[in-house]
Amino acid sequence: MRLPIRRKPTPLWLRTGLHAVGALCATLAVTLHFGRETPLNASLTTNMHTSSLAVLVLLCIVAHKVFGDWDDKRGRRIARAFGLLFGAAEVLGNTLHVTNALNGLFATGALFFKTLVAFAGFAYLGTVLAAAAMRGLDKLGNASAAPVPSAAGSADDLPQKPKKLPRLRAFVQSDRGFFLVVWGILILSRLPYFLAFYPGVTSYDSDWQLKQTLGIMPYSDHHPIFHTLLIGAVTGFGEIVGLRMNTSVALFSVLQILVTTAVFAYALTRMRAWGCGKGLRVVSLLFMALFPIHAIYSVTMWKDVPFGTSILLLSVVLIDVAREKRAFFVDTKTNAPRMDHFILLTLSLLAVALLRNNGRYVAALTIFILFIALRPVRWPMFAVGVSCLVLFAVIMLSIFGFVHFQSGSRAEMLSVPMQQFARIAKEYPESLSAQQVDFLRNLNAGDLDHDGETYADLPNNELPTIQEIGERYNPTISDPVKWFLNDDYFEKNLGRFLLNWVVLCLQHPGTALTAFLNNNYGYWTVIQGEWGYWSCFSTIYGNDYGLAQESKFPAFQEYVGTHYDLINYNKTPGISLLYSQGVGFWILLLCAALLLWKKRGFALGALVPLFVLWLTCLASPVHGEYRYFYGIVCALPAVIGFTIEQIKRKEFVIAD
Repeated sequence: MRLPIRRKPTPLWLRTGLHAVGALCATLAVTLHFGRETPLNASLTTNMHTSSLAVLVLLCIVAHKVFGDWDDKRGRRIARAFGLLFGAAEVLGNTLHVTNALNGLFATGALFFKTLVAFAGFAYLGTVLAAAAMRGLDKLGNASAAPVPSAAGSADDLPQKPKKLPRLRAFVQSDRGFFLVVWGILILSRLPYFLAFYPGVTSYDSDWQLKQTLGIMPYSDHHPIFHTLLIGAVTGFGEIVGLRMNTSVALFSVLQILVTTAVFAYALTRMRAWGCGKGLRVVSLLFMALFPIHAIYSVTMWKDVPFGTSILLLSVVLIDVAREKRAFFVDTKTNAPRMDHFILLTLSLLAVALLRNNGRYVAALTIFILFIALRPVRWPMFAVGVSCLVLFAVIMLSIFGFVHFQSGSRAEMLSVPMQQFARIAKEYPESLSAQQVDFLRNLNAGDLDHDGETYADLPNNELPTIQEIGERYNPTISDPVKWFLNDDYFEKNLGRFLLNWVVLCLQHPGTALTAFLNNNYGYWTVIQGEWGYWSCFSTIYGNDYGLAQESKFPAFQEYVGTHYDLINYNKTPGISLLYSQGVGFWILLLCAALLLWKKRGFALGALVPLFVLWLTCLASPVHGEYRYFYGIVCALPAVIGFTIEQIKRKEFVIAD
């Protein structure tokens, strides 16, 4: 029998040296000019400050503390894998952000060296952050002696000292009282924004939906028809009782505030029941109450706002499923089905499916994946999925029966291939065959000015040239390209579309991949430097149906207006991270890595809808739009709390 070979421990001086090199690379990585022929010494001279040196020293100390006596091989492997992914994403994303191309990564010896330094630095930084999170939470779990909540997961079930509390205090400490207090705080936090931007905030999308409800435009499923009808129900009620348009929109804003803040309050109530610490709950409450995006969104007539909070609700309910397993669906004492839980999960899935068109894919894939992966609750999840499907079909068929609406353009869902076609047409027009040229010209002969007029309406039925198609290409947003999609041609030539897409991508794989990544890098990169895409609106979109902003709190409106660029395009160091979709994604991935590290495979099921939503963002029209990502932002406090709670607990499996 062969004895295992014992490796000698790495000498302290060598470990210290390696950490110093890694920390130096990480510090250099955030100072480099990505993808440009800027000498390394110029980057250092321009960007290295005392703060950078402080970060260097701090990294060395943290790394030494983290890795010094850590013998967790599984944790080390997962931390390194996380770091490698982070390093690759940062190098690719920041290069695309600066140059809109990837061919500069290895073009010269200097760029090759800078790419290696940046990759090593970001990979080291990601590894240290993941390892530090693991060690910190491990120590927190070992030091924690708090009682574990029962399978029912209610804060009311925790052991209580047998002493009488004042009635008001006892009510506040109950689940219902806690929910009402938090709900009230969140409503009050929205009040200044509601008064300042009375009756609400609208954009082009909102105007489009409002015009449908007023009969100015025909109904369309370009925006989720269910959300459009919700707007119509409120404005229609206002018209029946004789309210002004402003008052009807204000009523919609009030209802949206009440519903969205109620979901946030419910999430905090459940976090309390899971045993999340007071510190985390206070930080989460401050984030929900004071983060300006939450407040402005609450008075903005966008489908993304109720959809984002429905994603939060679904995540919270799935966390309860992950914690309780079969006990979530069946009372273990009486063996009776818990219909309230069953209904709550079904309705949360249904809300996700109805409130945004990509929500259908999120809901369907979530149920499918959980049915495959979570064996202990497979059949209850199947029943939930069937119930959701039936309700969705009944609602949509009812809408079909009472409302005549047009099918929206397929351009939104074809952002990726349309961007790839345009980039190939721009960079390699001479390589296209006559058949490919004919296909691209006809495919891109749709709406001329986003007003219904097409190329077919022009004299002699003119078609755009390949050069014109290439000139429309914008690497970070597909609108200039997708607006010209010829829907009729696409629907009649679907097979030809798919064939040309595959052939062109195989002929120009680098260009196709770059076009894809360039159109979504904001969702997986922590951007360095200026981040230029807007996050919110603060006005009423121009209209001719009597809707206008009438501020009831002009001083606060002026204050927000003065700092609007700070809120909308935040570039403040530290705070700007809250506006980065990339930061949200890496926090989500880190939570998944931590659960994987502790072998909480069942718990990973609660994160499935968030990762599916992130995947749909990759196919969106913009390289990084906050409102598309908003559901993940809403759910992060609950996901972080759940992850910490799972790592702290000694026993994960709850007895059936």
